[in-house]
Amino acid sequence: HVIATGWNSRIVDVLQKNPQYKKVAIHFFHGLGDILIFNSTYKLLKKSFPSIEFQIFTNKKGISKAVDGLIYSNTIEEILGFDVIFSISYHEPIVTSAGIISTKLIQCSNSEIGFDESIVTDVPVHDLDPNINRLVAVHLDAQSSPHETSPDQEIKNKIFTCLISQGFYPIDLHLAVNAIPDVEVVFSLIQACKFYVGVLSGPLVLAIATSPEKVICLEKNLELSRYTSADVLKYSIKDFNDDSFSKVIQKLLANLN
Repeated sequence: HVIATGWNSRIVDVLQKNPQYKKVAIHFFHGLGDILIFNSTYKLLKKSFPSIEFQIFTNKKGISKAVDGLIYSNTIEEILGFDVIFSISYHEPIVTSAGIISTKLIQCSNSEIGFDESIVTDVPVHDLDPNINRLVAVHLDAQSSPHETSPDQEIKNKIFTCLISQGFYPIDLHLAVNAIPDVEVVFSLIQACKFYVGVLSGPLVLAIATSPEKVICLEKNLELSRYTSADVLKYSIKDFNDDSFSKVIQKLLANLN
């Protein structure tokens, strides 16, 4: 049972008239910014009807963790098992010659949700873990002895693909600093990232000096032991495969925890 929200079908009004509704889906197929601004109103809706189980759905991949209870669904037809589904339009703000007189959230709260604008806020709210860090510093292009230390392009691609498949966002230090070895920029990136993956080169040594527990050293024809006895995880790119590299990543993450 799908209800398109509007002045004659505001969510609060419908729920008050239909106490039999115990499982309610919110069809909110809008972007990240809209869902973050709508989040506070969604929380108020759940608080106002504590006996109802709410679930909110988006058709935008990759944003579900931004809001508690947000689930990805490609189409409204895939949303099953609910007493009612409210489809929210979330229209554009009201604009007159004098300017914007109502934001999208205020307009939605009045005309689609059923909350007076005096009790809602259009300040965005997220539910992400503030301690989460999905960034990985990567350096695969040594400036000296590249044939002895750096992987070929195929292995580089596999390293990036493996990191991405595990939910990380690799930042290539070589590209990030535009090939300029600014040590403060490299240091800042190393500090900001969850961990560091790199070949034998200056940035690797800087990463070891900064946080050795966060380092995966990629060895090829030269080994780290000829330069330092520092205790860091090592991986041979001569024998690269997704499974073994993934295990090294998981070992590092286990050590960090």
